[in-house]
Amino acid sequence: MSVWASVNVTTDPDLKRDVVEGNLARFECRACRHSTKIESDLLYHDMTKRLAIWLKYPDEDGFFAVDPAAAALGEVLGEAYTRRVVPSYEELVEKITIADAGLDDFEIETVKLFICIREQIDIAAPFVFVGLKRSLFGGTSVVFTSAEQGRSQDRTYTLQKIQTTIAEVRPRLREMPRDGDVWPYVNRDYVLKRLSDAGLITPVGGQTVKVHILDPQAGLGQALGLAEDELQELEMSTAVDTYRVEDWTVGKEVSAEQYRDFHDPGTRDLYVLLVYEAGKPSIHLVRRDVWIQARTAMGA
Repeated sequence: MSVWASVNVTTDPDLKRDVVEGNLARFECRACRHSTKIESDLLYHDMTKRLAIWLKYPDEDGFFAVDPAAAALGEVLGEAYTRRVVPSYEELVEKITIADAGLDDFEIETVKLFICIREQIDIAAPFVFVGLKRSLFGGTSVVFTSAEQGRSQDRTYTLQKIQTTIAEVRPRLREMPRDGDVWPYVNRDYVLKRLSDAGLITPVGGQTVKVHILDPQAGLGQALGLAEDELQELEMSTAVDTYRVEDWTVGKEVSAEQYRDFHDPGTRDLYVLLVYEAGKPSIHLVRRDVWIQARTAMGA
């Protein structure tokens, strides 16, 4: 069994079909013909299209990123390259399909975001670019597949309409400041944050978000045998578990700007550390990777 760490489809074109068809992510037993999925990180490199996509499977905490040492490869490739990181094999194939269609993945993700907003589709729900479809009459359509409530549905839009939408927003997209991430994970949530940062979309309150909270004092009062009213009088945490999850409302417990700046692009959740000063807790919104480090240190 061969496990590929990287493929260069320019020097070895035959590998591209294996990547797209999922052969590199599947092992089949020759004896029983049983097929098993292989989850192994993979760097896809297309020198002709100047495209590099790094498949990095999430760890047990759901976190994924290109290693800092490996991130330097982005500088070697240069700014002319399109560099992406994705957390699933399906998204790797989608990025390749978008590039093969001669389209820009950031612009396609922007179109997908607009479609989701207009048709009230959850932007975290699967919404995949399938490809271009040409009709007998010469017209071309863009085909997406969405999945809601366990059901898949093809959504078709005319290429001309998609191109018109892209042409309308492209000048504004080019005005946005350059993202400092060498290997960005470009999906609808990423686009939403970039548009919000540039002031092109204003977040609206009322959205309910999941918040992961680390509370170092949780359980302390219970261990001391204090009742809930005594804990409140002493301004101590009444929570039992060091780690808990709460639902907050954007515009109430957290501002739209705070959600925009601190929510995790992959989970769309917020991550909070409670820090006690003179016995009083203060809320600190942090990046997910920082939160995971804190949770590990606390043993929560």
